[in-house]
Amino acid sequence: LRREGINGLVLPGPIAMRTPERSRYGREPDVFYLTPEHRERLQDTYINGPADICIEIVSPESEERDRDVKFLEYQEAGVREYWIIDPDGHSTQLWRLNETGIYQLIPQDEEGVLVSHIIPGLALKPSWLWQENLPGIDIWEELWSARG
Repeated sequence: LRREGINGLVLPGPIAMRTPERSRYGREPDVFYLTPEHRERLQDTYINGPADICIEIVSPESEERDRDVKFLEYQEAGVREYWIIDPDGHSTQLWRLNETGIYQLIPQDEEGVLVSHIIPGLALKPSWLWQENLPGIDIWEELWSARG
């Protein structure tokens, strides 16, 4: 599955993201995004360098790894946005690198929406994910749609 047309490339794992700190094995984000400027990082079987956005879906087995280990590794590697989605805890966090290379937690806006600074038009209202009945359209179409 590759999604294009958003001026970049969205790919689901498992594809290893190799960074200088993890050059041999890499990490496998659940979903990642490469901007057009970084598309050349995608090799046949891995990403050579940090993705621009990494998304991790937390499970009981991966909680410590996603919230602590990967958090620090992605920050050090220069992953510009790190989204952590926790289905069991019904929480979604958006972390963005600041000008000093440290992740800052980005709050939801006044409408309860998290907005990406990397992908124009990407906005996620976390409550959509926890609804008993998901929106009637493909959730990915709603996630990628421009906000009005």
